[in-house]
Amino acid sequence: MRPCKIRLSRAALQHNFALIKAYAPQCRIWAVVKANAYGHGLRFAAETLADRADGFAVACVEEAESLRALGLAQPILLLEGLFSPQEAQTARSLQLELVIHRYEQLQWLVECDADYPWRLWVKLDTGMHRLGFAWSDSKVLIQRLRKLLPRAQVHALSHLACADEENDRFTPIQIERFERATVPWAAQRSLANTAGLTRYPNSHYD
Repeated sequence: MRPCKIRLSRAALQHNFALIKAYAPQCRIWAVVKANAYGHGLRFAAETLADRADGFAVACVEEAESLRALGLAQPILLLEGLFSPQEAQTARSLQLELVIHRYEQLQWLVECDADYPWRLWVKLDTGMHRLGFAWSDSKVLIQRLRKLLPRAQVHALSHLACADEENDRFTPIQIERFERATVPWAAQRSLANTAGLTRYPNSHYD
């Protein structure tokens, strides 16, 4: 078998990040480095983008711990949120921002510390149908959240399902749903994936 090698270039990664940033210079850009930075190496990617990314996003607490162990001070977002009530205290000690996509996760935060100023990203399902609360239920959801966690900083996110498809007609519907569901309450909003960033400027938000 012939040996295979992958050569990773810090300059190339930084160049690609700059290209993405140019599409939405007014927005904060977070680097998603879950799954060992998609095979590129968590440490390599994080250190390469440390002075460029506004924050980092990971899938689990263990990945967040690895980033903090590197000495990174940027915000870290836990994309899947908490997997168990025990992770709430770890998330607090690491000063993580958390996605919440089901009520069980909200209850875990209440049980850990209802008076803590959690930094939360409420995930709304606007049509991807993977994770998240129904966008049409956002008003009731936020009322409940504000009551249970009165000091929480509450933001909103969703995920575009078809933005990379050539004849996409669904993304404008998702954007309209997201707008309607989040205008009254979200401190910050995040919607665009890579295709949204390049094809739908009105999905850029914060």
